[in-house]
Amino acid sequence: MNRHEKSTYLVFRDGRDPEKLKLGNLVISPKNPLDDDHYTCPYNLSDLHQWTDNPQTQSCLSITVQDSRARQASLNAACCIEAARGSVDTSYIHIEGSNARRFQIEHTTEFLNRMIMSSPGAKAWLNSRITVAKHMYYLNQLKFGSSRRPQIWMVTGVQLLSDVTVRYRRESSSSRDLNFRVPPPEAGTLAANFILANDNMAIGGASLSLSTSSANDVAYSHVDERVWAAQFRRLNVDFRKEGAAFDRRISLKDLLDLGHLGIRGAVTQGVDEASQITGVDEDDANERSVGIEETDKELFKKILSASASGKRALLIGGAESNLKGVRNDLRGMSDLLLDLGFDVSLCFEKMATRDGILRSWAQLIQKTRNGDTVVVYYSGHGGISKPNRSDADRNIQYILPIDIVESTKDDFRGILDVELSYLVSCLTDRTHNVTIVLDCCHSERAVRAGIAGLPLTGVRAWSPVSRKEIESHMHRVTESGVLEKLKYREANPYSVRIAAAEDNQYAYEDTERRQPETQDTASYEEEFAMGRLTRELVMVIRKIGDDITSWDAVLSQLRDKLYDAGDKSQRPQIEGPKMRILFSLERLAYYGQLGVKSTLGRKDKLISAAYHKDEASLMGGRLVGIREGDQYAIMPSTANSVDEAKKIAVAEVKAVYTTSCEVRLKFVNGFGEVKQGATAFPVRCFRPEYGVQISVNNAFIDSLLRAQIDSAMFVHVANLGDGDEGGYVPFATVKEEGGKLVLLHQHNDPIFAYPAHTEAEYGDAVDNVVYQLQKLARAHQVLNMVPGEMYDLDVSQVSIEVGRVERKRRRPFSDGEMSFNEGDLAYLEIRNGSNTSIFAHVFLVTSMGTINWLSNGSPSGEELHRNGRPYIPGQPAFGARRILSGWRFNWPTSIPRRGPLKEAFVVILTSEKADLGFLETEYRKGARAKVGAREWDENEQIAEVCVDDDFFFSVRRIDFDLVPRLK
Repeated sequence: MNRHEKSTYLVFRDGRDPEKLKLGNLVISPKNPLDDDHYTCPYNLSDLHQWTDNPQTQSCLSITVQDSRARQASLNAACCIEAARGSVDTSYIHIEGSNARRFQIEHTTEFLNRMIMSSPGAKAWLNSRITVAKHMYYLNQLKFGSSRRPQIWMVTGVQLLSDVTVRYRRESSSSRDLNFRVPPPEAGTLAANFILANDNMAIGGASLSLSTSSANDVAYSHVDERVWAAQFRRLNVDFRKEGAAFDRRISLKDLLDLGHLGIRGAVTQGVDEASQITGVDEDDANERSVGIEETDKELFKKILSASASGKRALLIGGAESNLKGVRNDLRGMSDLLLDLGFDVSLCFEKMATRDGILRSWAQLIQKTRNGDTVVVYYSGHGGISKPNRSDADRNIQYILPIDIVESTKDDFRGILDVELSYLVSCLTDRTHNVTIVLDCCHSERAVRAGIAGLPLTGVRAWSPVSRKEIESHMHRVTESGVLEKLKYREANPYSVRIAAAEDNQYAYEDTERRQPETQDTASYEEEFAMGRLTRELVMVIRKIGDDITSWDAVLSQLRDKLYDAGDKSQRPQIEGPKMRILFSLERLAYYGQLGVKSTLGRKDKLISAAYHKDEASLMGGRLVGIREGDQYAIMPSTANSVDEAKKIAVAEVKAVYTTSCEVRLKFVNGFGEVKQGATAFPVRCFRPEYGVQISVNNAFIDSLLRAQIDSAMFVHVANLGDGDEGGYVPFATVKEEGGKLVLLHQHNDPIFAYPAHTEAEYGDAVDNVVYQLQKLARAHQVLNMVPGEMYDLDVSQVSIEVGRVERKRRRPFSDGEMSFNEGDLAYLEIRNGSNTSIFAHVFLVTSMGTINWLSNGSPSGEELHRNGRPYIPGQPAFGARRILSGWRFNWPTSIPRRGPLKEAFVVILTSEKADLGFLETEYRKGARAKVGAREWDENEQIAEVCVDDDFFFSVRRIDFDLVPRLK
């Protein structure tokens, strides 16, 4: 093998098995073509004769390779010290063998296209590895400003030898030199450390020199034929080709077609990354070109593993005008999600046009499979367009891609909230485990169903487009049919949405001074900006680590940091199934958890971090249904339930206000402290009116019922001696009939019957009965909620219209008509005729005790502006007024159709925003969310309302009958 031939081949100290290292193999690391990830070509040498012709043969062949590597370091300190340190490692490999055969593919690009790319296995391997390489390309560009990425190589030549003798010699030498003239003590010590590892120093001027050398010889032999050298050529993968595709315009029809790309089916629509291969590079692999940094090796392995994990993330960086933290946000989130095992895709800078963002989202949808975990994150500017009239369409929110300034009346380059809602809906058609994070201004509700001029520095709001341009695009979206494809009238029940701020708020970024890790001088610092939501979210999730917690608990910690922040106050919101464990479909099951504060006060007062007093306040009051005498267990912030081993104190309610209550603490150990972030779990909320009569003959069942009811939160066993002479009327009755436990409430017909024929069924039957009793008690509380005179909100100018939807038109109830037939569609409209804004929260309470949250698209309440547009729960207000769809009434399967059922709409009107979703029927402990169906029987929030002395509310209850369909 001559000098040129040796330069085109990589030589191996140990021969490789020719059945494994084959022509046509695809590898990431030519130095370790079998040890690292690789694709094995299915063809043998005999199958490739047309590509190699006859091999080059020699009776004997020797190969000698010398490799020298030198390292140098120098130091010049205080103008009086000169130091140098160097080393040279030289290795010699001499391989000598017989029966030499060399096979080499000449027409490499044609061979690749015809023989390799035609193989489904090779195509799948290339798709996955190119995806990983592309992700690394953009991650390194984001983090380091250099587009490093692993290369993909194809084996195009192999040198076979048998009866081989190998001689290997390694020589090492090092030198250390030092010259200095009476240095300061510190500088002299530094130099001696560098050169002599703190050996003895000379005093005054000196010149020191050290040198060492070593050698190592190894010899061994192999008899069998093996591959001792191989030629590798790099595949040309043109990322610019993909970048050009990002510039192609995405029409509204293309957007609509996302719903027809097999998203509802079981087949994943893969992205053909291999189509970006343009050929085979003529340059051969050499020692330098095949090198890959160790950090990149680890990142490659991490991303490759994540690509098969079913955990995917798309991180988007939008317009950055006057923002400095978008790239840092993407870095922080990408590092977090990579550590959590996500396959991270990036869309930023030139890629993040409107079309580029839509294309990236479409590719994410196509790759997503049922059961995958998906995160979509956006950092950048958010805009809001307000109507010119108070009774016009609602505010329109949108995110701003980098080409927003190119918008015209006929071509809006932003992405509207309804378009985002549609994209999220397409994702949740594939998987229900979706989390959306928007770190921008006005982001609340942006994925639920501007400010002109230049943005303020550090404020994530900007809009260089007019309302007219936005309305024109909204009209086009409406006409395209996208709105008709939106499935969820209020909020997507399968996606968790994290918003940096409310729809009328700014979101901010902070800038701090940091010393770069690469700088040696402590005096040098640089500015480091980051979105406040992103910074806190990353810190909170990293702090949680492997602990199990819910998104609702994360929200509490985010608000502690961001809400009361002076000039940069922003109120983050998490919508959707907030009781889910982070990035999971599993949900925590507890009800009534409250935040703990050291003192009562308005929401703008500072709260001490810890306190030792025996008094505190809970962030819940009359609006939550708290009464004097209720008891709570005070737990650490990381607690998910009452754990006696971790319980800090027991709190008993002494005074109740609108949104808070005073409690007296009894510490478990007689003393202790309650740190900020502590949580109160209800353990006993005795309500005299919720007595339950037990009428069962089985003593064992009777004892089980009494024990569980005694430990229940609201209900208790009725004392039949209570009440007036007319006799005590229990809240509910439990009887045993025909081998079943039956539950009666408000009428003589049982609303539930649970089998209890055998002892194995006793426990389940009792569990079901007590759970249903708790539901009925909570529903009764909501139905009878009153604010009290001190906190009653004046809603005399608020009107509520209720009626049926017939032929997609409203038919209001006439006076005295308050009944729906089974199967009817209902609507409810709220109109604010007062001079102040109020917030509406709407619930449906059924005769079975289920509380349905109809306004869940506005978790903190739907704002009704004074004399503004009315609010119809479940009726999107964007664009042109849509035809009503209504809420359908179905008859409960467990109740016979013997007569009408008593049900009610409950409208809670508040003076300020308040998160009242906790009133919805709790998710039953031990149950699991069912993919494919809306679970009404769930609690998606924990009580959290503003702690504000000026908080007022009112409750409007609209009772109606549900009439069964006659058979």
